[in-house]
Amino acid sequence: MWGTYLATLCGSLVGLIVYGAAHPTSAIYASTRLVFRPGCHQLVERSFAWGDAPFAVCHRCFGVYAGLALGGLIAALGFRADPGHRKIWIAATAPMLVHVVALNIVPSIDLWWLRVATGALFGTWGAWALSLALGQAFEHPIPRLKLRSRT
Repeated sequence: MWGTYLATLCGSLVGLIVYGAAHPTSAIYASTRLVFRPGCHQLVERSFAWGDAPFAVCHRCFGVYAGLALGGLIAALGFRADPGHRKIWIAATAPMLVHVVALNIVPSIDLWWLRVATGALFGTWGAWALSLALGQAFEHPIPRLKLRSRT
């Protein structure tokens, strides 16, 4: 259930980003640029574009949002994993962190597809884990305390 919600929400965000770039004079384009500005540098040379209009997010952020939609879909399809498994979090986060750090040493690896892929890997696991954790939390609610009266 939570996977369906996350897949729908994040898929809609990706759709708005693409739609906004396809219609650069629309209020949606201006709104997405404004909404995503605090979390993304929005550099034109590091963003996909539709015609002359850049997306409201960079390659890596686009990968993260697309990955969030994919992760929600994976959870909605019933695939299960341990959302708190530390090794999976490391495997999902490390490529993005290594890529960012390595750019300072080897600038030639600043490739758009690596930015998208590392963001998508992180986003996919993040949404999958969040969906599973929310499902577990609501499947096993905190037990209510039974109060005894002193009569």
